[in-house]
Amino acid sequence: MLKILFNLIIGICIILLFYVLYKKEDLTTINLEIAGKNSIELQKVIDYYKSNQEQEKLDCAYFLIQNMYGKVSVEYSFLDSTGNIMLLDTCSALKNPQAIKTIIGKGNFINRSIKSDLEHITADFLIENIELAFEVRKKYSWCKHLTKKEFYSTILPYRVKNEPLSNWRRFYYYKFKDIADSLERNHAKMEDIVFYFNKYHGKKYISNADYLLGEQTYQIVENMGGGTCDHLALNAALLFRAIGIPLNLDVIPYHGKVNGGHAYNSFTNEEKKFIYFSPYEREPERKLWIAPIVYRIRFKEPVRENVTQYYYKTTCIDLPEKNLCLATFNRGKFKKVMNAETDAGTSVFKNVACELLYFPMRERNDSLIASSTPPFIVNKEGKILYITSSPEEIISSPIIKLYDAKRILPLRNEPYVLLGWDQGWKEISEKNPCDSTSIDFGFIPNYGLFLVCGNNRMEKMQRPFIINEYLQECY
Repeated sequence: MLKILFNLIIGICIILLFYVLYKKEDLTTINLEIAGKNSIELQKVIDYYKSNQEQEKLDCAYFLIQNMYGKVSVEYSFLDSTGNIMLLDTCSALKNPQAIKTIIGKGNFINRSIKSDLEHITADFLIENIELAFEVRKKYSWCKHLTKKEFYSTILPYRVKNEPLSNWRRFYYYKFKDIADSLERNHAKMEDIVFYFNKYHGKKYISNADYLLGEQTYQIVENMGGGTCDHLALNAALLFRAIGIPLNLDVIPYHGKVNGGHAYNSFTNEEKKFIYFSPYEREPERKLWIAPIVYRIRFKEPVRENVTQYYYKTTCIDLPEKNLCLATFNRGKFKKVMNAETDAGTSVFKNVACELLYFPMRERNDSLIASSTPPFIVNKEGKILYITSSPEEIISSPIIKLYDAKRILPLRNEPYVLLGWDQGWKEISEKNPCDSTSIDFGFIPNYGLFLVCGNNRMEKMQRPFIINEYLQECY
């Protein structure tokens, strides 16, 4: 009996081995065919490591080639005032961040090209990236301890997003090699290394850099001396990966209680502790701004991984309608944050962040339509608190203020509109402010969920609010 069981296990292992090998060769063959003429370059990488009998590096080459489909460089250029096309790398305006808005401006950008990695990447580029990734793997203790999966997912990839391909790994490795060597000799821990670089080699936040479209190369960020939070988080991932630190790039498309989004960097240290931070720590208070979803940028499919549970307390919810999605209200518009995993006529959502307001919606012709399930707040304990509308009930409105994040906005002497939610926003009342920061709408129908708006940009991007113990509580 034991012999039969042993033979059965051996047989299963052999089948799995052949399946894995077949799948590897199959994916490689498919992508080599897609690469067309450029398959010569990819085959050079495979042949190089085969001839050198370097199996580990050959496996790395296979991993990169098998996951290369869909990876592209999106490169932008812009038209100057005389109609000449200029590349960002040669734009002297970038050295003066205050001039970016004036000289460039979003309206002057044109899409230069979208280049597929399979069709354009070179053998020399891939081999250099693999060699340098292995050099830090063998050299630094903080990289040696990584599992194969961790190494493949962070250190090995030659790109992070859709930024144009560049020699970022070579540039940052040789720029900071001496410092990294010194930190290694002093037995520095990963956390100390990250925040050392953050403090002494960080770059600044430049709001005008928002006028640059697309993902930027390390050269452009170095040229500017900084960038937006998206630019900085991408650049930090490149810098740290070049010296063997497995830094993640995590994106918050929309905050839950304030407008806008953000990009974080994160890592798991030697003690398996998860740590996240704003790139070059511009605003530490952002850690208090809970978001409905955080997703991690990955090289391997799925290229976006939901990692909200690492950042905030989350829960699983089940709504009594099928085919729903969850939306948040951000900058005056509904934004989808999560699709349901529908089962038996309901909509199941996993890893839903607590302490936030959600709108159950349906997608129709690229629009979000309110469902019959009312909006709800998920409290600290993960319990759903539905917000019901009872317009027949009249309540006294508290004094209403308008906000920009945590700052109270000054008001103008003109009408402001109060809206209530009943499967859509319904106008309730229109009033002028009673002073420079306050509006008193008096007695109002109890819609449960409210929104106030005015005529200028920030007044049109207010957050929904409930009335809790006669106070305005924004979400």
